[in-house]
Amino acid sequence: MSELRGGFSTGACAAAAAKAAALLLRGDGRVDEVEIPFPDGTRERFAVEGAEPIGGLRARAAVRKSAGDDPDVTDQALIVAEVRVTPGEGVSFRPGRGSAP
Repeated sequence: MSELRGGFSTGACAAAAAKAAALLLRGDGRVDEVEIPFPDGTRERFAVEGAEPIGGLRARAAVRKSAGDDPDVTDQALIVAEVRVTPGEGVSFRPGRGSAP
């Protein structure tokens, strides 16, 4: 019997996309992949799709979700995060509009 192929949660993909957008804003140039930590101490790499500045102090990046061998309706969904610098506001998180394929 073969081992099951693992996948990632939507939240992990969103965190990776947000990190990629933040790195782009920081001036890291082209961002093709990012690594994020997990609660068990491991770190995983995610391929980044479509990282781009979108004007002013904003950037957007996306990660394609892989649910592994336990797929759900979000398998292969493009998880997009937008990061915006707002002087004087600190860090905040706001939900975006979802979209159906």
